[in-house]
Amino acid sequence: MTQIKCGIQKPKAYVSHPTNDLDFPPKSYEHALGIPHWKKSMEYELNALRLNSTWVLVPPPTQANIIDNKCLFKVKYKLDGTIDRHKARLITRGFTQTLGVDYFGTFSLVMKPGTIRVILTLALSKGWPL
Repeated sequence: MTQIKCGIQKPKAYVSHPTNDLDFPPKSYEHALGIPHWKKSMEYELNALRLNSTWVLVPPPTQANIIDNKCLFKVKYKLDGTIDRHKARLITRGFTQTLGVDYFGTFSLVMKPGTIRVILTLALSKGWPL
């Protein structure tokens, strides 16, 4: 049964649009470098990638394509419509990759953390070796 059929309705939250041209997300990396709060958000994103050891800079392989990247910018708002933060994300354009040339396999976690917890709890309660 849907929320509307049950009589549950949430009030719509309206967000005011930016009035300052500097609050609109920039279209390019070069444009963002000239605006201090967008430059700060890009630095924050790069520092987060470095701290999490998400990537390592390596020399390009001779046979592989160089995968392009792009910065995405977004303004995050609070519920009252004021600006919460300016968010920058570095993404790769992985659709340019070729299987067997640029990558050889993919990995995706297929078991949920809750399932792992249940199996570990079961093994512990039954005295099974891990």
